[in-house]
Amino acid sequence: MPELYQKDPYLKSVRTTIAEATTAKKKPAVSLAANILYPGGGQPADKGFVTLESGQRVVIERVLKMNRKVYAVLGEAAEVAAGDEVEVEIDWARRYRNMRYHTGAHVIMAAISRGVRGYEAKGIDIAEDGSGCALLFTGEWGVSEAEAKAFVEAANRTISAGRQVLTVEFETLSQAIEQYKDTYRGPKEMGGPVSIIVIEGWDANPCGGTHVANLSEIGPVELDSWGKEELRFHQTG
Repeated sequence: MPELYQKDPYLKSVRTTIAEATTAKKKPAVSLAANILYPGGGQPADKGFVTLESGQRVVIERVLKMNRKVYAVLGEAAEVAAGDEVEVEIDWARRYRNMRYHTGAHVIMAAISRGVRGYEAKGIDIAEDGSGCALLFTGEWGVSEAEAKAFVEAANRTISAGRQVLTVEFETLSQAIEQYKDTYRGPKEMGGPVSIIVIEGWDANPCGGTHVANLSEIGPVELDSWGKEELRFHQTG
């Protein structure tokens, strides 16, 4: 079942209860009954704050996944226990920047996949400070400035068209591939239910991250550098 950050990535805060209190890296860590915190993967993990029952407002230093659960690691000592009511806020400016980068990465990767023979995605690396993003892939292409610019220009045309971005759930990956066979980009095998990020008429890719609802939110992107298996870009707005 998708987490809240997948169902509604624009949700900035939530009032919920602590499901489990433990420690991570010798600091208090909590898992939440209703979780809006993204643990990282394709984009940096969220940061934010937890306001405890006592009124203490504690920084969320890191968000990580352990044993298939998401934990918020607190930046200072705090009395926390399962069942406590808390209010969780994400650092929205940071999250939204990463959402825009992450969705922009999908758009450019789809352009790359159209121009690289034997294309296979290897990852997305968004800089922690938001200064840029690296797209990692394998395949055969000319590795020229003209081609790299063409990928980004195609992405910018798609972004400016303001296409919708949807999250569509499927019981199996094969169902998703059949549904989006003309634009599907990703693995051919994957177990269990899958979330497919669909950019109408452009891309369909399995992903559990956070994304904007419309490409117009990304704004123009600009090429920084390129190599045989990497292309770097940044947002200009």
